[in-house]
Amino acid sequence: MIKQVVKPKVIILDIIETIVSVDGIKDSVSKLLGNRKELGEAWYNTMLLYAQVDTLTNEYHELWKIASAAFEMVAQSNHIEFDQGEAFGLLKRFNASPAYSDVASSFSDLKSMGYKLVILANSSRAGIHQLLSTNNLEQYIDKSISTDDIGYFKPHPHTYLTAARMLSVTPQECLLITSHGWDVAGATKVGMKTAFVNRDQYALYPLAPKPLFNERNMTNLVEKIRLL
Repeated sequence: MIKQVVKPKVIILDIIETIVSVDGIKDSVSKLLGNRKELGEAWYNTMLLYAQVDTLTNEYHELWKIASAAFEMVAQSNHIEFDQGEAFGLLKRFNASPAYSDVASSFSDLKSMGYKLVILANSSRAGIHQLLSTNNLEQYIDKSISTDDIGYFKPHPHTYLTAARMLSVTPQECLLITSHGWDVAGATKVGMKTAFVNRDQYALYPLAPKPLFNERNMTNLVEKIRLL
């Protein structure tokens, strides 16, 4: 069945937790919040939630500002005092997160197959640039699109549709690779093909259409893409 799928013209990639791991920054946030590991996860999930609040209320702030606000919210709700400057400095280092070990070789293989690789991320323009340059991945990426360029966070349909227009392709000519069920749901909604990289952290949304691929790592996914 896979061989009957029309080969995509563009591969669109999420970045946070798909390409880079943010476990380190979660741990650092936990330490600032009283060495409570669960609060690092609470901070991250609060950040994601309020990015969607921005989108639903027709507001838009850069993700690092929402990350800072989420930190303050979690600290306040748990009655934890914190140093604003220290927290701000920590969250700005979010963009230095390390890439997963399978990413560079997978990117190299996809480029050798002739694919155009594009980043579409909820991160800021500067954040995407820093994440790619820190991990020496810029050489593989043909274009980076930040939601700063669009004004809506993923998974709003407008974000994916605008990205496709910016790339001069139809949504059906795109394959989105992500580790987030909400990203799969949003991209599938507008007609993009999707691939889920399950890094043992998140699950697919059961009420959304299933992705074309569901693999445990990028290496396995690339071998499936090779068969298209």
